[in-house]
Amino acid sequence: MKQSSAAEKLQGNRDDNPKIKASVDAIKENLRQLGLFDD
Repeated sequence: MKQSSAAEKLQGNRDDNPKIKASVDAIKENLRQLGLFDD
């Protein structure tokens, strides 16, 4: 339960923090290149 709300909090805060959003986008891009992530 705590893990879920922490994830929701991160999801909510991500757009407010450009650095976090940039990091998430970079991770997603890396996963895309590895074929592990499809958006």
